[in-house]
Amino acid sequence: MNLSNISNETAFGKVLRLPLKLIPRTAVLTIRNGPLKGKKWIAGSHTHGCWLGSYEQEKQRLFAQTVTEGSVVFDIGANVGFYTLLASVLAGPKGHVYAFEPLPRNLEYLKEHRV
Repeated sequence: MNLSNISNETAFGKVLRLPLKLIPRTAVLTIRNGPLKGKKWIAGSHTHGCWLGSYEQEKQRLFAQTVTEGSVVFDIGANVGFYTLLASVLAGPKGHVYAFEPLPRNLEYLKEHRV
């Protein structure tokens, strides 16, 4: 069940997300679901959907159809590294992932999120 489809504009969505406010932004969490399950993620770097495994699920599926074992991926504007990390898992040890990110704050997260 993907709870991320419940709008944060509704009363139920707001109540559902209340416990997430208790998680420190610097907490390093284990990704709960999806192809990155088991990898580490910094809670405050992006939306909670990243470590919950519900972030852009359809885009992740499409990405996984394109990036295969041994692929070379250039992630231009890598942000905090969600798709960089996903590409590294999908490309595997025979592949290569090159991430480019100009913002220093995002770059620090990107470095921490690598495999």
